[in-house]
Amino acid sequence: MRIEVFGASLELSPNGAAYWAEFDALLVADLHLGKGSSFRVLGQSPVPPGSTAASLEKLSGDLIRYQPQRLWILGDLWHRAEGCTDEVVESFAALIHEWNVQEVVLIEGNHDRRTSKFDDRIGLIRRETDEIAGVTLCHEPSDAHQPFFAGHLHPGVVLYGKGGQAVKRPCFHQTTVGMVFPAYGDFTGTVAGDVAPEDRLFVLGGEQVYGLTGADILQSYPRPFGKRRQGSKIS
Repeated sequence: MRIEVFGASLELSPNGAAYWAEFDALLVADLHLGKGSSFRVLGQSPVPPGSTAASLEKLSGDLIRYQPQRLWILGDLWHRAEGCTDEVVESFAALIHEWNVQEVVLIEGNHDRRTSKFDDRIGLIRRETDEIAGVTLCHEPSDAHQPFFAGHLHPGVVLYGKGGQAVKRPCFHQTTVGMVFPAYGDFTGTVAGDVAPEDRLFVLGGEQVYGLTGADILQSYPRPFGKRRQGSKIS
């Protein structure tokens, strides 16, 4: 799906990436690579292996689809330092090399702290924020006066059917001040935030992306939830 947002022309991938053709850049947020490894190393829970491989397979598909020169990551590339095993780091580095990505920029997220020692192995450029064509690239949604692209919130939306059945799907969530990207990682989850009528939501639907307005979502809520949530939004 192609959209125009804050002066940027983006093509949204059903996987949760956005291709910005003007800069030949693929944008993703919140891969949380090594999350399962972190859990196992720290003995937190018996998480089976495979989530990082699944995330990288998805990223490989989008790199094949768009063949970008640049990969811009809106924070939380890694889950935590303990999960950055040699296998995890080398798998990501091999993917970047395989598809000849010339520039990898990480907008540092809260989970990326203590991981800078891996940057040189990947050729990764790390920044707190960046500004591209009047849009701020950041990890956490910003209160700045100019539009932003961010991650961090893992946005999702609950879709209700006429019979009251419900399904939650990840989405891009655009408000009047910025757009929050869905979590790209396979082992991340989603959070259904509040929605305002003027918001736009681009819902990941398997093989395609579906565009909805906040008003569409609010009208689908079973009463009394629609009235209660109508005035709230992500800020």
